[in-house]
Amino acid sequence: MKHLNRVFDKNIITRLTKDGFDCISKKNNKFMIRKNDGPQYLVHSGPKHKLHELRRFLKNNYKYNLNI
Repeated sequence: MKHLNRVFDKNIITRLTKDGFDCISKKNNKFMIRKNDGPQYLVHSGPKHKLHELRRFLKNNYKYNLNI
């Protein structure tokens, strides 16, 4: 696994899991993120621009601010 993917997994996925989100691994570097039966989002763990899309999704759908 590349360095950026490990950092993403360690920082983002563990934080979301602690805050009650389900982070289901779809493949090596993709995660389905959802909370209960709400809207879900498939995120790739590499590029930074995907992280900003994830933050926007969480803010719009769950009123959750992901601080990095």
